[in-house]
Amino acid sequence: MPARRVFIPKPGTTVEQRPLSIPSVRDRIVQAALKIVLEPVFEADMLPCSFGFRPRRGAYDALQVLVDEAAGQALGGGDGYRQLF
Repeated sequence: MPARRVFIPKPGTTVEQRPLSIPSVRDRIVQAALKIVLEPVFEADMLPCSFGFRPRRGAYDALQVLVDEAAGQALGGGDGYRQLF
């Protein structure tokens, strides 16, 4: 079943329109089922330092890791950039 396609006006203009596709309920159910099956498979292969597009991880979690690392460096908790080499 194809997605329903409608045209909505572009912001700031009255003449131009952009397409908007709306998936059917069946397609959304299939997508959700695939996500439930595939997400754990790929999540097992991810590194702990990966934050992008992962469940229960986001930009704020990545920033918190940076803040924690910076605080540890400021307190003399490591060699800083020397650990990389």
